[in-house]
Amino acid sequence: TAVMVDLYWKCYAYGDELKPHVEFLDGIMLSSTRDIAPSCIENVDELIERQEKSLSQLDAKRTIVVDLIAKGKVIIQNPDKPKFLEGNVKRIEAGWEETKQKAQDRLQLLNETKNAFIGYAENC
Repeated sequence: TAVMVDLYWKCYAYGDELKPHVEFLDGIMLSSTRDIAPSCIENVDELIERQEKSLSQLDAKRTIVVDLIAKGKVIIQNPDKPKFLEGNVKRIEAGWEETKQKAQDRLQLLNETKNAFIGYAENC
């Protein structure tokens, strides 16, 4: 039973370790998917700057998140692992990929919007 207690302690500690990173990803996801309607090129520039900052923050956390995913994959190899653990590992792994993609997509959209503003201004 000491082995099981140790395993469950590791699993709960892992979940606690994941929590701030999942919350961070949720925040980036929210900022990358909320509706925006920039009214001028200055607004677009500001949004681009924010999105680039979000992507920089993601890049800064990349190593930590990749290490956490690897750590979780090691723990889930144990056949006696609690059921919730696999969901936690999948959530951080999928959340990382989806958040990074949505953040990159938003930046691309903002750059395209900026180019459209510039093109419109040049043709007026």
